[in-house]
Amino acid sequence: MHTTNLNLADFNQESKQDQRQRSKLSCYRTINQSAVLQGIIENLIDGILIVSTQSELIYVNDIASRILRQLHQNSSPENFLPKEIWHICQSLIQSRNLFPHQIWQLSSEIFVDISSVFKVNARWIYSKEIKNDCILITVKDYYQTIKNIAVEESQKYGLTPR
Repeated sequence: MHTTNLNLADFNQESKQDQRQRSKLSCYRTINQSAVLQGIIENLIDGILIVSTQSELIYVNDIASRILRQLHQNSSPENFLPKEIWHICQSLIQSRNLFPHQIWQLSSEIFVDISSVFKVNARWIYSKEIKNDCILITVKDYYQTIKNIAVEESQKYGLTPR
């Protein structure tokens, strides 16, 4: 009969090394997930804004910046959050005041002109970093969405521009 002597110190040492590796991997995953998440948010088709209840912009991705510029065509640049979007936020704030035990999400569409139609969704979020409730706004540019679908389909089927 063959017996193997297990040294408990070796086992504990391996276990500690495994723990350190898992800890490093966990830290790497957290950092990597953060970078990946940021990249995904920046490259979404939808614009993303986070707004305080005092109309302060806390976060704006690139798509949302482009959409805000389109909405600002006839307004002054010092008021960065367009009146149309702030109106939706005010409605959400008022809904919370009237119905504090309910969760609300508001949706609306803004028709600037025939080729500029935006769907706006607003809902509450809480951020530990800000320590206040904020409003998460997603803005979908219908024209850009249709354009992206057309480009994807032309690539998929090997179509060429006319």
